[in-house]
Amino acid sequence: MKIHLLTLTMLVVSLQSLCQKTVFSLQPAIVTDSKKSLPYQSYVVTDNKAGRTTVVLKNKENADYLLLDRDFKMVEQFQPADGLSNTIFKSNWYMYLAGNVNSLGTCYYYSVKDKSWNDGDRHIRMEVVDFKNKKVYSKMIFAIPRGESTIDWYTSGECFYLVTANDKLNQIVFHVVDSNGVYFSKSVPIVFDGFNQFKRQKLSVSEYFSFSHVFGSGDETELVAATDLTKFYVYPDKLIMVVTNYNEPPHLWEFDTRAFRNTSKRKLDMSGFSGFGEKSEKFFNNSYLNGNNLYVLNTSKNKIEIGVFDFASGKLLKKHEILESSTIPFVETPVEVNTRGRTTKKNVINSNKELIKEIFKGSNGIALAHNKQGQIILTCGVYDKEERSGGGYYAGGFELASMPTGSIHSGSNVPVTRTYSNFNSMSNYKDGHVYSYIRTVNFKVVVDPASLNIIDSKESLSAIDNMNKLLETIDLKSQAENSFKVGNNYFICYYNLDNSTFFIQQVER
Repeated sequence: MKIHLLTLTMLVVSLQSLCQKTVFSLQPAIVTDSKKSLPYQSYVVTDNKAGRTTVVLKNKENADYLLLDRDFKMVEQFQPADGLSNTIFKSNWYMYLAGNVNSLGTCYYYSVKDKSWNDGDRHIRMEVVDFKNKKVYSKMIFAIPRGESTIDWYTSGECFYLVTANDKLNQIVFHVVDSNGVYFSKSVPIVFDGFNQFKRQKLSVSEYFSFSHVFGSGDETELVAATDLTKFYVYPDKLIMVVTNYNEPPHLWEFDTRAFRNTSKRKLDMSGFSGFGEKSEKFFNNSYLNGNNLYVLNTSKNKIEIGVFDFASGKLLKKHEILESSTIPFVETPVEVNTRGRTTKKNVINSNKELIKEIFKGSNGIALAHNKQGQIILTCGVYDKEERSGGGYYAGGFELASMPTGSIHSGSNVPVTRTYSNFNSMSNYKDGHVYSYIRTVNFKVVVDPASLNIIDSKESLSAIDNMNKLLETIDLKSQAENSFKVGNNYFICYYNLDNSTFFIQQVER
């Protein structure tokens, strides 16, 4: 639908008020009235070392390949002379995984299934953008061996890694594409030895490490990603996996990704927290690693606990408790939000007692970001998402569930079960129309990075908060939405149909 000039002007003003500046804009090389309405997608790869950013902006008929410098000035631009016929975009099915820059150029990695390649079997392909010769070429890298289940994938430096599990051999397998595009794989034995003790089930390797999300070693994040059960933290020479499981403290695994071996595994010592003393009680926790510290949210029926641990030593650095009588300087009044299809209801939480009760009903997480003063913003709470059918009566109740909630970052692998807490509000169920149900409950606090004390701060927004507000503003009026980070700065990009222009904007911190 066409936006009137006044509405479009208000949109631009709104965007400018939320962003520092537009750093780049472009009308694609070939835009006609018939083509500008085709859906656009964007794929962004950043090279912090060289200070360059590669952007692919494509629709069903054309693709623009852009190389930008650190000031987002155009260095190179081209469209393939033969259109999309020799690109990944001609495939019947492809899924973008990751990208990096190495000696070959800018490399994009895709999971592909197409009858014209590899006899139609799914495989991993690498597509290289050669700006010097203004062309794109691709090649098959490897097919995932039978008997292996995908866990997750990431890039580190000039290499691409896809991590799988071989349940029969109890192994983690690293499939690696090096800086020259050469593929190899390395297997690492997984010995649980007390790390897989559950009352009614023994998890396979793929199940144990399932429902994962990848983070850089210093990444900031938001609550949706923070509720995932396995967190990958990527470093130049190692991979840390922090695993959440029911009725357990966080499990901490470290892998050397040069020698390809498991260098350590341990459970976090949470002595003194609910569920870890002499008193038997239910508890649920999740964690987030940022810098040298591991931030842990632990919930029980009577209180909420936030612990900050030194990751290397496991020493508890600071502990905060939220009891019924606590006085906590929340950034804003906690709210429970229930979204059923297009209907959203908000419930303002007016007491610590109610907050403790509601946080204990779901898949919790703890997310970390920074405000413009460098103070830590912790977002703690619940994010549950599921597909439901309407037409029934829902009584509600708390139970242990065998299906996880929150976003799923990766993979073809869907494990059998993974026990976790969940709030099941369905009872006396009757079939009806299918809709999405999302329940969030969260609170935010600001933490001083030196003392680790919770403080009252006027700077309550992070770059991620500002980015989400901006994305909400442009959501219905744009395509090719993407967000990325260059250095310490966050950016969003999108294609505006009304003026046929692609924008990159820097997000205010």
